[in-house]
Amino acid sequence: FNPARMVSSGAKVDAKTIAQRKCFLCAANRPEVQRGIAWRDYDILINPFPIFTRHLTIPRREHVDQQLVPYICDMFDLARELPDFVVFYNGPKCGASAPDHMHFQAGNADFLPLVGDYFNLKSQGKCTMQCTIDGADIYTIDDYLRVVYCIESCDRDALRQAFMKLYNSWVKEDGVEPMMNVVCLYKESTVNGQQSMIEPLRPADTLTLSSSSLQGIMQASLPSALASSVSSPKTGEEYLGQQTLTSYSVDTFHKTGEECLGQQSAEGKWYLFVIP
Repeated sequence: FNPARMVSSGAKVDAKTIAQRKCFLCAANRPEVQRGIAWRDYDILINPFPIFTRHLTIPRREHVDQQLVPYICDMFDLARELPDFVVFYNGPKCGASAPDHMHFQAGNADFLPLVGDYFNLKSQGKCTMQCTIDGADIYTIDDYLRVVYCIESCDRDALRQAFMKLYNSWVKEDGVEPMMNVVCLYKESTVNGQQSMIEPLRPADTLTLSSSSLQGIMQASLPSALASSVSSPKTGEEYLGQQTLTSYSVDTFHKTGEECLGQQSAEGKWYLFVIP
C-alpha cells in the first residue's frame, strides 16, 4: 500500500540514535507543510507515511516519553471525537517509531482487520466473556491469531478501571510499561438502541489533498468539532491503488438501555482492544 512507510517502521529507535536525532513529532522539527488541528494538549496531523487511507498522528505538544497510563482517558475522548476512526497506541517497545515522544495514531475504522474480525466472530459466538468489572465487560477472541482482550463499556471510568486491572496484572516490579499495543473504538447508538455499522470502504472516501497547497484533511473525514484545514507533505499520487484495499463490514450489534443506565455515556459504547 505504501512502501514509503519503511522510513517510519524501519527507523532505528535505540537510545543512541534517538539522542542524536531531532524529534520529528515536536512542532519545531516538523515539515513546514505539516500543520495540524489543536485538540487539548495535542496536535492532530496527517501521517506523512500512512498505512490507513485516512491516517492521523496525534502527538502531545510537550516532549514526554511514550507512556499510556497518564493519558489513557485522552485516548477514550479522542475515540469519541473521531467516531469513524480507531485510535491506537504503540508501546515504546512495540512498534512506536518515536518512543521518546507521547503520541497516538488514528485511522479509518473500516480498514483494520481486528475490528471486523472481533464483531463478526462475536456474532458467531466465538468470543468469550472473561469477567465483568464495575460496568465493563472483558472479552477474548477464541482461537485467534494472538491473544486479544476487548473491554466494552458505556462508562468512561469503568473502562479505565478495567484497563488498569489488566495493566497492573502485567506490570513488573520495575514499573516499566508492559509490552502492548492498544486500539480504541467508540460507536454511537442510533435508532432503538441499535448501534451503527462500520461501513465498507468506498473509493470516494479516500484521502485527497489539495495539489496547490497540500491543505485539507477532507471535511468528511472529521466530525465538525475537529473540522479544519491541515497540511501534509504527501501528494495524492502516493496513494495509488488504495481503492482496491480489502475492507471489513461489521455485523450490527445491540446494547440494551439497562447496560448504560445511570452511566456517563448512554449515547454509545467504547471498545478497547488490548494486545499484550
